[in-house]
Order: sequence, then C-alpha cells, then structure tokens
Amino acid sequence: ACVAGIKKLQVRSLESMDMDRLTKQLSLMNDIKDAYTETEFAHPDLEYWRDLLTAWGRMSITLKMQDQFTESLPNGRFSIFRGGTPDGFSWTLDRKHAIWFASRFKAVGRIDDVYQLTVLKDDVLWYNDDRNEKEVVLFPDTSKVMKIMSREEIING
Repeated sequence: ACVAGIKKLQVRSLESMDMDRLTKQLSLMNDIKDAYTETEFAHPDLEYWRDLLTAWGRMSITLKMQDQFTESLPNGRFSIFRGGTPDGFSWTLDRKHAIWFASRFKAVGRIDDVYQLTVLKDDVLWYNDDRNEKEVVLFPDTSKVMKIMSREEIING
C-alpha cells in the first residue's frame, strides 16, 4: 500500500510539473505574441524577432496548438500583402491595409513598395485581427514574393 501511495504521489507530481511547464509555455507564447503585436517596427531587430518567433512556432507545434492560431484563415492557398520590405514577418489579408502601411509616413517622405505572397495556413505562425489589421505573421519565402505596387505608383496614385 505504501509503494502504491508513493507511485500515485510521483504521478501527481509529474502531472503537476507538466501542467506547470505547460502553463509557463502558454504564458511565454502569449507574452511573445503580445510583445510582437505591440512592436511598431520589428525590422531593425529582425534577427531578434526571428529567434523569438521561431521559439514561438516550436512551442505551438510541441503543444499541438498551431491550428488554434490560424483557424480563421482560409483553407487552401490565399494571398497576403505587405507594405514595406519583402522580408518582414507581418503581412495582411487586406491589400488596402498594405497600401496604407506602405504610405503611412508619406508626410515625412517615406513611402514603401507593396508586396503580395501566396501562402497556406501551414505557412503561418498566427493570425491576429485585434487591431483590425488582419495581420498574418509568418516567415515569408522571399523568393515567392511579388512586388505589386511601387512607391512611384503610390505617390502618383
């Protein structure tokens, strides 16, 4: 009876440890996602964010949660857009939002190009529409990115 009691305590301790680890991983995932979402310019620290987002992606796969973060996205191939540089992690489902991002600093003389990329849900780390930006976060395959609007077209458009 004593051995059985010890084994039950060990199992409970392991379950508790797993729950603690799970809770910490979920908390870390939320912290990374929130910090990234609140960051206005990730590009100057691209490698730092690449490392954090890679860790986030690994945790979501380990916890088998990646579908939860992309369930609102279309099935099959779909287009995403970006105003800025083609290697950034934040894209949008809305072409008009991408044009806005490309031209939001027009008053200070900065206008960027607009890009399009065709992806699958499995390519995406997460989808977030908390700020009504229809944000898609992923590591883009820059060899497949197409420029769809130049700075000049935005200026003259």
